[in-house]
Amino acid sequence: MLPTTFQEGKKYYDSFTQFDVIFVTGDPYYDPPLSGVAILARLLDVKGYKVGIIAQPETKEDFTICGTPNYFFCITSGLLDSMLANYTPMLHKRENILVPERALIQYTQKIKESFKDSITIIGGVEATIRRFTHFDYKENKLRRSILQDSKADLLIHGNADRALLEILKRLKEIPQLSFQQVSSLLDCKTIEGISFRIKKNDLNREL
Repeated sequence: MLPTTFQEGKKYYDSFTQFDVIFVTGDPYYDPPLSGVAILARLLDVKGYKVGIIAQPETKEDFTICGTPNYFFCITSGLLDSMLANYTPMLHKRENILVPERALIQYTQKIKESFKDSITIIGGVEATIRRFTHFDYKENKLRRSILQDSKADLLIHGNADRALLEILKRLKEIPQLSFQQVSSLLDCKTIEGISFRIKKNDLNREL
């Protein structure tokens, strides 16, 4: 099993000072091929990156237990959309659910509170299906992209393996700064499978 705390990272990796990437997930941590986080974490580990996993965090201590990542946090609500996990089709609240409603928004906000300058990337089912304006079944209205509501820096939709590796490859060649400082250097529009916010004045009016 990959490390889930800073102390476990010291035991798992040689010459350990910090994780390169930290995954935050609404699923419990287990290591089968059905878990997207497990697959991606193992892939990055094999590629030589130091990876930590925070599973089903609730308290501030949970969110900070792995410390600050060298590159970024990867945040997902897990294998199931968090609203579907919390409510039946008739909007009855399910019991004993550890993932919060709108988990991507809550998790990202908690990470931003504790690690203000760290890059945050959201992904998984919830990020993929809510990356555009979408209908919210509980509120019975349209909601804007979850990238806007969560204030995450990037959103990866669909399979995240190639996008993650490409982002890491580019970040290696850039000084360790906040996302606002490195976004132009990343040249996000040339990375397949990601969504990101742009300013109104940057829209291409000719399209």
